[in-house]
Amino acid sequence: MKLDKVDELAPLAPVVMIAFNRADHFKETLDALCQNPEAKHTPVYVCIDGWRSQADKDQQALIHSHAESCAAQFASLEICQAETNLGLAKTLRGL
Repeated sequence: MKLDKVDELAPLAPVVMIAFNRADHFKETLDALCQNPEAKHTPVYVCIDGWRSQADKDQQALIHSHAESCAAQFASLEICQAETNLGLAKTLRGL
């Protein structure tokens, strides 16, 4: 399949981003994804596990804010925020 007619394809395969407490890495990754010409056809799911400390909570607020600010760049963007810290495996099962 040639991708020169991406506008005819909607939506493309979804992207799942796992986040916890590294807002700088998350921002860098999401910004790179925004630069992809197919981003506007791509649904994105951001999964954030529950925080364990105030520092985690602060980082997660930055992650949440940046994800919301980029939402218009994608076909859709859904943020799944766990209320408590479940660990990666249980967070993913909750999708």
